[in-house]
Amino acid sequence: VHRWSLQCRKRFLHGSIAAVFVVMLNDDYTPMEFVVEVLLQHFGKTPEQATEIMLTVHNKGSAVCAVYTKDIAETKAAIVNQYSKDCQHPLMCEIAPADD
Repeated sequence: VHRWSLQCRKRFLHGSIAAVFVVMLNDDYTPMEFVVEVLLQHFGKTPEQATEIMLTVHNKGSAVCAVYTKDIAETKAAIVNQYSKDCQHPLMCEIAPADD
């Protein structure tokens, strides 16, 4: 879990650091259990949060998993995409500006 300094958190919350969403995309093949596993392991979600996000992805086509700075969001998305590929699932994450 990434821990920010108090000063960094204040700058992020007050808008001097750009926020970026990590968005998980739905597909027709990845098992729901794997999506929950990814949310638990890679985004530090509780089982309840992971299930809620997984259902949103399933029902709406995508969902925000987390909000980070651009560098961290890009890294998280790349790690999840590689992990999914390594596990032979097509699950994908992408990043999107939080101000859209």
